[in-house]
Parts: sequence; structure tokens; C-alpha cells
Amino acid sequence: MTSPVLVFPSRRVKTHPQSSMRVLEDLRALSDVARGWKNLRDEAEQEIRKLEAERDAILNRLRDLQRAMPTFRSDMRGLLENISEEFLDGSGYTKSFLQGHGWQFAIHRDDLSRVVGGFYKAVMSGTNFIDEYRITKNDGNSTMLVQALATPRVSAQGQLAGYDGWVWQVG
Repeated sequence: MTSPVLVFPSRRVKTHPQSSMRVLEDLRALSDVARGWKNLRDEAEQEIRKLEAERDAILNRLRDLQRAMPTFRSDMRGLLENISEEFLDGSGYTKSFLQGHGWQFAIHRDDLSRVVGGFYKAVMSGTNFIDEYRITKNDGNSTMLVQALATPRVSAQGQLAGYDGWVWQVG
């Protein structure tokens, strides 16, 4: 039996048959290791995709919950204490501008008397406020039609503490 000859670009090398077999076995083993690493990488990538999908579902659920959170919160006198970033983004107003009585400047002038009167009537009686009205955006030119619902917020002692309200655009 003749010894196999390995050809390298620079020279020819005679090898012993047993060492050639060991080299082939080592190459097969390396190939098996490489396949194993590829399988592990594929499994890891699949797990990453699964975790990313779960993360996206959780973020979507949080966004849904955030939308369900009150758009605004007022004290028991009807003064605005807090308003959602989503409302601020849509209207162009700042939180500091709308706080206190500032929210009234966002109500369209033709709806202002009815809306403010209705809200203060609800505050004085401790009942829900429900209405549909126009918001004048901060640019002064554009408006958006909204519906609003405000419900009494009761303190731990059972006293009226203010109102939590939701405003959503309908037109």
C-alpha cells in the first residue's frame, strides 16, 4: 500500500496511512462540533425571537393599560392636577399650561360655557361628568372633537378627593 500524498501549494507531503486516518477522524469530529454549534446558535436565535415576541406583547399590553389609565386628574375643586402625555402630544399644550384652570383654554370657545358649567356642576354634586366637545389645539387653528368622562375619586376616608377623567378623540 502506498502512502497518500497531501498536496499543499508550496510542497508535497507524504503521510503515513494511520495519520491520514486520524486526520480524517479529527475532521469528522470537528465537523460534528461545528454542526452542534450551528444547532445551538439556531436554537438560541429561535429563543431570542420568542422572547422578543413576548416582550412586544407585554409592551402592547402596557400601552393598552396606559390608554385605560385616566387622561386627566383633577382635585375636588376641578383644578387640573395631571394630564397624560398622549393628550399633550395630540393637543400641543404643555402640562404646566393646562394645570389649574388652564385646561379651560383648550376648550373651544363655543363649547366653553357648557363644558365648564357641566363639569363644575358634576364636581359640586359628586356625580359623573359626560360630554362631547371640541378642543382647540395649541396652534389656535385646528380642533379635535372629543368625548369626555370624569368620575369621582374617593379618598380612603370615603370623601370626594377629585376626579379621574378620560378624553378620547371621536372626530
